[in-house]
Amino acid sequence: MQDVKEFYILCEPIETRIGTIRFFKVNEYLQLAKYMQLIFLTKKDLLKGMQKDVKDQFAEVSFLDLIKYLRNQDFNLYQNYKDLFYLCFGEDVFRKIADDKELQYYLDLIKRMNHLRYEKPSSNPEIEKFNIMKRKMNKDAVNFEAVYTSVWIATGSKPSDMYIYEMYALFYREGQFKGHKLTSLFATVAKDQKIESWCKSVDMFDLEEKKLSLEDFKKKSIEIFK
Repeated sequence: MQDVKEFYILCEPIETRIGTIRFFKVNEYLQLAKYMQLIFLTKKDLLKGMQKDVKDQFAEVSFLDLIKYLRNQDFNLYQNYKDLFYLCFGEDVFRKIADDKELQYYLDLIKRMNHLRYEKPSSNPEIEKFNIMKRKMNKDAVNFEAVYTSVWIATGSKPSDMYIYEMYALFYREGQFKGHKLTSLFATVAKDQKIESWCKSVDMFDLEEKKLSLEDFKKKSIEIFK
């Protein structure tokens, strides 16, 4: 099929200029997860780890050419990308990519098709310690286990054989149903309460989506039932 977000839920392979790319199933997630850093890697990330004189030499070189250059026994970035694209396309297609713009399109496509999220570690050890602590304290954070078990409970069976995209779509749709029920309840005693639609389009890629926290729920309940 063509690259149209609305039809991603079908999880049919997508036709591209360089070949056909597939969606991954939940039980294949670890195969893709080992390439997570690679999928989110940028030219800026590569240059950051280089000495200044070397960094200056590659400043004007494209990301794609830089990847092709870094191919030796100790660190073969080019081969790693070839392996990633072979996993996604089922054939050797990385050499067909024309430029940085096209490379970024395919990397973004892999992210969208499999709902991939990755928080890059900070190069500053102190900042990274703080980030780790902040993530541990964030009890509302939704991770892979939370999504997996929620869909398992909602459907009555393990989602291992589902596509990753399908699992996340079901998770967010179930959340929309819960939101509809909750706002419908509030609307029975609060006339100004807007009822959430259970069937509205859910943008799974919107990381700024506002969610009703437990604290907000408590405050709302007190206001309504006092």
